[in-house]
Amino acid sequence: MFYDRRQRKPSPTACIGGLFAAAGIALAAYAAHAGLTPMSQEQLQTASLYLFGNGIGLAALATGTTRLVGRLALFGIALGTVFFSGSLAFNAIHGTGTALAPVGGMLMIIGWGLWAIDAVRS
Repeated sequence: MFYDRRQRKPSPTACIGGLFAAAGIALAAYAAHAGLTPMSQEQLQTASLYLFGNGIGLAALATGTTRLVGRLALFGIALGTVFFSGSLAFNAIHGTGTALAPVGGMLMIIGWGLWAIDAVRS
């Protein structure tokens, strides 16, 4: 199969997904090598897992999602990932609270649920 990258439209959401995946890998590497406490290391590993997984999802789904509900779902996933992973990472590195983690988790759940609903709509 021949793939011509020039036929694909630019996608900011896919770009964000790629950046999330890259940040997830970098965060996991930092967690493994920074000499942190076990609790901080665990929080960074969790943050990196969600960054990477949701990043791959965003990158893969962004270009095929055209309806408003699907685009809102991907936005919710992206925002939820920032809140969830960001809250855990900042807590592990700077000792701040994790107040945004539950909000981020709910946004991710709602976003993925909306995307699933949009995927089966005709």
